[in-house]
Amino acid sequence: MNRSVALAPLLAILLVGCTSTESPTAAPTSGSPSASVSASDSSPAASASADAAGAPDASAGGDAVPVGSPRSDEFVVSTVEEVKVGASDPGLPAPYSGALVRTCVVVMPPGQDVLTVSPEKWTMVGADGTTYPSKPSSANPTPAYPSGSGDAALHPAECAHGWIAFDVPAGADVATVRFMNQDTKSWVWSVK
Repeated sequence: MNRSVALAPLLAILLVGCTSTESPTAAPTSGSPSASVSASDSSPAASASADAAGAPDASAGGDAVPVGSPRSDEFVVSTVEEVKVGASDPGLPAPYSGALVRTCVVVMPPGQDVLTVSPEKWTMVGADGTTYPSKPSSANPTPAYPSGSGDAALHPAECAHGWIAFDVPAGADVATVRFMNQDTKSWVWSVK
C-alpha cells in the first residue's frame, strides 16, 4: 500500500485541529487582480480531503499541481493557497510578488523534537527557468510566513501560514512556485 494513501485519513483528522503559529489576520488584497491565482477553498481540512479524494499524487514531488492543491510526505503537508505576481497593495513596495503558503506538521521526523520551516526554501520559477528567491520577511505582505522573522519551530498539528515575498523583476513570466528542502525534495505548484 502506498504510504501517502495510508496516511491520508490521519492527515485529514490531524489537520482539522491544525493550529497556526500566527494570530489570524486578513490577507492583503491586490490592486492588480489579473496577476493573482488562488484556490477556492484552501483550508487545511479541505486540502487534506482533496488529497485523500484523488488529487495528484502529493508524495511524488516533481510534477506541478495547481495552486490550492496540497503536497505531502509522511511528516508535513504544504499548500500554496494564492499567488500574486506584480501586485500592488497599500503600504508595500510596488510591484511585489508573493505566495500565501500553509505548512502543517503531521508527525515528527525520527530524532527531532521540532520541525523548522522558513521562506528561504521557497522560490518562484519563470517560464524560462529563471529562479527568483524569497525576500527577507520585512518585505512580506501580512501575515508573513512563518511569523515574520526567521524560522518557525513547529510540533505535530501546528501550522505555519502566511505570505512569502519573492524578488521578481517587473514583467517576469512566473510559471511555478517551488519548495525544495535540504534533501532535494521538490514540490511544485503551477501558477498558470
